[in-house]
Amino acid sequence: NTGEINMRFLVLLFLMGCAPVSYDKGGEEPKPVPPIEEIDLVELLLFSAPWCGPCKEMHPEIERTLDVKIPVTLYVETGWSSSQPPTDAIAIEYKKQMGLGFDFVPDPWKWTIFKKYFGSQLAIPGAAVLVNGELSRKFVPGTFTATQVTDYVESLVK
Repeated sequence: NTGEINMRFLVLLFLMGCAPVSYDKGGEEPKPVPPIEEIDLVELLLFSAPWCGPCKEMHPEIERTLDVKIPVTLYVETGWSSSQPPTDAIAIEYKKQMGLGFDFVPDPWKWTIFKKYFGSQLAIPGAAVLVNGELSRKFVPGTFTATQVTDYVESLVK
């Protein structure tokens, strides 16, 4: 059936664009978390794109379930590849579409911030938690839930 084949092809394309088939180790490695009394700042970095369906589901869920006030930055990736640079206008429009209170900023040319934490595999959504400016945990694209992110972040906040 042609319709069934087309649907399978679309599902395959979707999975290739938003979740890794294999994950290339790379990027910064997490540092040990200091004792809770030495934690001054917890930050959450999210990685998203206007074309990513799982991102559009996960990020509102993170905002709904996060019960602590911390800085949250959502880095906007653009295009189906790293060759299309994001712009402030794209980040502003995406924030309007999503209706979230996070800071939306374009990831610099060729997924620079994403690659810092996740290496060369260009798959989203992803999340990174910084403690006192150091990476404490990264949530690899395609392998985590919003609840896992919020539970981890909340465990670090006094």
